[in-house]
Formats: sequence, C-alpha cells, structure tokens
Amino acid sequence: MTKIFGIITWENGAKEIYNNGKDITWEETRADRDGWPMKVTVNGKEYEGKRYIIRTDRDGWWEAVER
Repeated sequence: MTKIFGIITWENGAKEIYNNGKDITWEETRADRDGWPMKVTVNGKEYEGKRYIIRTDRDGWWEAVER
C-alpha cells in the first residue's frame, strides 16, 4: 500500500485495514487548546503489526492514518 506521510490515501487499502484489522483501543497523550497534556483514548485497528485510525477526508474518501 502506498503511504504519504503515514497516511494510506488509497481507499481500497483503508477498507482492507478496516475489514481485516483487529479492533484495539490505546491511550495517547495530546495537548489541549491551552497546551496542557491530556490523555485521550483512541479506537482504531491493528493490521500487520501497525496501528491505524480509519477516517474520511473532506471529500468523503476513506483513509488510514498510521500511529
């Protein structure tokens, strides 16, 4: 699958991860709007040993973001 900056923009590749990946949940530390760290629970998929978040772009095409 082709990746651009860790994002699989090929819709069939993202659907493959969505259909064949394992559902997982993990915690990430992100900054809130004031810059303070906060813990966030992320729901995603694990596929071939990598974690992905499945989302759509502004035009409605599926993409998978590698974490």
